[in-house]
Amino acid sequence: MPPDVITTRIDGWFGGPDNMPSEVAKVIARAMPQPDEVEVIRARMLARHRNVLGHV
Repeated sequence: MPPDVITTRIDGWFGGPDNMPSEVAKVIARAMPQPDEVEVIRARMLARHRNVLGHV
């Protein structure tokens, strides 16, 4: 990796955003809250509303 590239340390692993190990990605994914079914439907409805009517 060139010296001018910003690297991050995640659980003892040094790397950039394009070369994160899958085990570290799984740990991060488990830590993030997962939306329930109602939140997913609401987000989809709002996206469609904004697409058709704009931001009103």
